[in-house]
Amino acid sequence: KEYGEVEKEENEYGEVEEEEKEYREVEKEEKEYRDVEEDEKEYRQVDKEKKESREVKGEEKEYREVEKEEKEYRQVEEEEKEYREVEEEEKEYREVEDEEKEYREVEEE
Repeated sequence: KEYGEVEKEENEYGEVEEEEKEYREVEKEEKEYRDVEEDEKEYRQVDKEKKESREVKGEEKEYREVEKEEKEYRQVEEEEKEYREVEEEEKEYREVEDEEKEYREVEEE
């Protein structure tokens, strides 16, 4: 009888050990799963940051293009201003010439 009980206890102990082994295996798999999930989360974050970086670079490129266009616009405005000033000076010069011509004509008479 005692031998039977010892054998029974050994079997129970073996079953407990087997269950503990399975439990550790399940825990290991769960940890691996969590690690994979964490890696995927980090990957998505890196992906998001790369996308944001590309968007920022795109915005910076657009900003530089707008700045370039504004600079060109200011240059054109400056050239137009200079052109108007030259036209005004030419107009004044012609008026003076006309007045001198009239004066000479009056003198000749």
